[in-house]
Amino acid sequence: MQKERRPNKKHQHELNENIQRVEYLIINANNPFNIAVYNEFSVRAKKRNKPE
Repeated sequence: MQKERRPNKKHQHELNENIQRVEYLIINANNPFNIAVYNEFSVRAKKRNKPE
């Protein structure tokens, strides 16, 4: 029987940090500085995820 895969601790920690960051951005969505930061994240993510 295949063992259930669990994310390792480091990966889980990164996930938790990302979730907190997203929650923070949602809570502070109307703050212009955070909007700028969020837009920067989006641009980088799009560049990174674009297939070659």
